[in-house]
Amino acid sequence: MVPQNPLTRMARLLGRNDRTSTTPAPPAIAFPDCRIVAMTWTIPEDFGGLTSVLLRRSTMISELGARDVPILTFSSSLDVKSKTNELRAMGKLGARVHLRNCWAEIATMRRSQLRAFAHAAEPAPEQVPHEMELAVGSDDDHMRTMVSADGSVRITEHKRPNGSVVVRDERKLKSGRGLVLLDHRGRELGHWPRARDLYFAWVDHVVGSDPTIILNDSKYVGSFLHHYRRPNVRTAQVFHNPHLKENATSPYGPFTVSRAPILFEHEQFDGLAFLTERQKDDFSAVFPRRGHTFVVPNSREIAQELPDVESPRDPGGGIMLARLSTQKQVDHTIRAFALLEQHTPELAARVDVYGSGPLEEELAALIDEEGASGRITLRGYDPAASDRLTTASFLVLSSRYEGLPLVLVEAMAAGCIPIAYDIRYGPGDVISDGVDGFVVPAGDPEALADAIRRFVTMSESERVAMRRAAQQKARRFDDLSVTRMWADAFTTLMEPQPDPPQLGSAAEVSRAAFVSGSEPGLELQGTATGAWSTEPGAVRLRVASRDKKYGFEMPVDTRPDSDSMSFSVLVPEERLDPDARCTYDFWLTTAGSSQKKRLAVDAGALDPATERGVRGRARIYATVHGNLSIEVDATS
Repeated sequence: MVPQNPLTRMARLLGRNDRTSTTPAPPAIAFPDCRIVAMTWTIPEDFGGLTSVLLRRSTMISELGARDVPILTFSSSLDVKSKTNELRAMGKLGARVHLRNCWAEIATMRRSQLRAFAHAAEPAPEQVPHEMELAVGSDDDHMRTMVSADGSVRITEHKRPNGSVVVRDERKLKSGRGLVLLDHRGRELGHWPRARDLYFAWVDHVVGSDPTIILNDSKYVGSFLHHYRRPNVRTAQVFHNPHLKENATSPYGPFTVSRAPILFEHEQFDGLAFLTERQKDDFSAVFPRRGHTFVVPNSREIAQELPDVESPRDPGGGIMLARLSTQKQVDHTIRAFALLEQHTPELAARVDVYGSGPLEEELAALIDEEGASGRITLRGYDPAASDRLTTASFLVLSSRYEGLPLVLVEAMAAGCIPIAYDIRYGPGDVISDGVDGFVVPAGDPEALADAIRRFVTMSESERVAMRRAAQQKARRFDDLSVTRMWADAFTTLMEPQPDPPQLGSAAEVSRAAFVSGSEPGLELQGTATGAWSTEPGAVRLRVASRDKKYGFEMPVDTRPDSDSMSFSVLVPEERLDPDARCTYDFWLTTAGSSQKKRLAVDAGALDPATERGVRGRARIYATVHGNLSIEVDATS
């Protein structure tokens, strides 16, 4: 049976009958008068949470806002037509949501469109002979690759439906000219040195001069989207997962490397959207922003009538919905139930685990090894597993990390009490401990077992009260409420923007020293020349490790002079105390600016007596180019 389209469900929720209506329904939610464009790299074959959220959000915005929402993609391997048909058959793509792809649309441009598109390109340099012999590597209806003797792809030719080449990608040739655009007769129309330049030209082609909001979900696209700045366009980046690594004990790092370009270029985005308050707070403590920062959770369909929480359930009947992978740490759940078996064998508590994955055999062996075969059963993948939340008593989540795990909301709506690790991020933002669920210290199977024991041994009236509270909490995440939050965020984004901040020409430190006392840290004093902003707090120090795993920004104190500006700042020592060896570099920048100036070092700025700090781990030095850096040794 084909799943019911979310549009039909939402129409019923709003009291509409779209099948009998002859006029378009007015928007149920007021969005700003602009285009709203979703963006991601691709729609994977076996897509997971991120893509599901993107599709659902786009559908809700299109339906509740009575508007078209294009989803722009850039992967050359995406078959837009078949993927669109597949998603519509699954009920995942609303009628006014349109999947679009850069390469598919360039390949089908008419001659007039192609000529207009070529205006965004640079004149193509004259082609020179290749520096190596090339042979055809692969050839299909959409693409042909040319490879060198070692099998490395050197040229990729993107084709039109008639087989002619529309773009020749020569970037992997030493003599290559980037991406060359060709007309229908094979004549060169222009070129782009980088792939992102071509992508941006296509985005310009799609957006035109209309006021537009681009909402990007892909961290890879975000790594280059920060370069896209247009006066009529506002860009916003969504954080679906933690920006900190799971082992981070400090908000200053280590960061997930794939998100580093977004973190350190955050001011290039008009808006950043986080799923939880805790993640937003962690980010803002390290990277204070002039741009907008929002918290908008993922949404779920929450039925108007929820399961009766007073219907009998086996108090000890648990459920776990998780892929059997390292991230989900099903082994912790196994150990928790093994502890229950060891210490309270009379307690009737068990859990059924629904999901498949690479660790299935290993986890099955662990169950036997821990003597928990009577407590935990691996049920495998079941597409209808979530239906069992209405009869399960509690849900276990023992993941290493998550974004905002919607399975918690789904369980709470069903009256199934979540018992979860307090990880970054999500469970602690959704669950009120002891009221509508339980959060326990992350990575602690014994605490997990204790919470399960506590819940199972409660009185039935206490459990019913928790189930009722859980259902009330779940309604905060329904489609209607969350889509209203997006509308509010978009309205804020479209407000008039302040003038671009001023940024001077250079900055140099005249003193760089570690100081002790009540506030130990790195003291910097110096002079900046040029037209720096005089707004209080606008000038900032940016510090980043060379591997981009650690860093932060903080305001500096400034005092304008006639043709320059003196500045000073005390960097707290704990901000320069990473858990690994690294080298920090320093810049001066301005809030809201895309520019930054490397801090140079005056000849007398360093004193051997004060060049070491952070318990002797850190050493201040000047680079060969005369810039300020700090080398931090590994922890012992």
